[in-house]
Amino acid sequence: MVLKQSTIEEIIESERDLVLTADQRYGDFSRHARECSFFLSGCIVSVDRDRMMFARFFSLLKKHHMLALLSALRLHKVQTMINLRQVLEAGINAGQVPLAAGGAGGEAGGGRRLGQMTALIAPA
Repeated sequence: MVLKQSTIEEIIESERDLVLTADQRYGDFSRHARECSFFLSGCIVSVDRDRMMFARFFSLLKKHHMLALLSALRLHKVQTMINLRQVLEAGINAGQVPLAAGGAGGEAGGGRRLGQMTALIAPA
């Protein structure tokens, strides 16, 4: 695929074509990444107040996942890898946020791990 990118209009049109032809170029990988992004956007319906740090990290994970997907489709390889690293770090941080008894989060000791989170999960 030859990309014409000598003007801003050509850049916009070529990147649009890259996104629209992603299923042909990447097949199931493209469809799976897109569906995963849709899942991340709708899987958590609500989060309790004492789990706001988890919600912040999860929001960061969702944002960088979408940016990684768009960067990959637009052939921005380095930016894709940077965003995927952010996805991993946000996911790890979301799973390790301690819950303090008062709900403040971040205090050492005395809290539960978010593996016991009670946020609602949307039905499939």
